[in-house]
Amino acid sequence: MFYLRRLDSGLLTYQLISHIIGHLCIFKEIPIKERIVMLLNRNKLKLKDVKAVIIDYRDNLGDTKDSDIIEKEEINKILECRKKKKKKNIQIKSIILHFFFFFFFIIIIK
Repeated sequence: MFYLRRLDSGLLTYQLISHIIGHLCIFKEIPIKERIVMLLNRNKLKLKDVKAVIIDYRDNLGDTKDSDIIEKEEINKILECRKKKKKKNIQIKSIILHFFFFFFFIIIIK
């Protein structure tokens, strides 16, 4: 009953907007994600907040209908894509850091 009241009070809209933001953030277009992060920061929110709402939405979907199961799988794909992108960014940053230190030591040695 409490969850239904929350949905009526605006949680459903918040969940749908978070779902859309999740879809936008997994695109390869970096400016889109940067713009989303900037707009969230203006409202003192972070992508972690959006992720928490998406997870809450996924957890409260029913599991009786095929459409709910398909939607849960879709949401899991969104969350997995975010994890993979994060790992890829960390790898790229570490490669850049290694190159920086390599050139720094070459300059020092000369």
